[in-house]
Amino acid sequence: MSAGDDAAAPPIGTHKFGFKSYPEDRYSEWKLLTLNEDGTAKLDVVQEGPGRHSSESTTHEKTLKIGTWLATEGSSKIAIKWEDGTVQTFDEVTKNSR
Repeated sequence: MSAGDDAAAPPIGTHKFGFKSYPEDRYSEWKLLTLNEDGTAKLDVVQEGPGRHSSESTTHEKTLKIGTWLATEGSSKIAIKWEDGTVQTFDEVTKNSR
């Protein structure tokens, strides 16, 4: 596969965004968008840290939405139709390994 083919490849994988830190509560939160090869998508919220009342760090992941996605040809935009019927567009999805 050439470098040009790579650039045109759909953004399959897990994408992290919306990072928030809550130092007073000793945890962080972000969203994970998972785009699968079969066209399905999943949006999760992740919380990580020990919290106020613990010394042991934990990670909690909760699914917010499930849907199907399509990439816009010649663009870095993707459109996701969620199970509730809403459509959401994401620009410049960047793959993050997890």
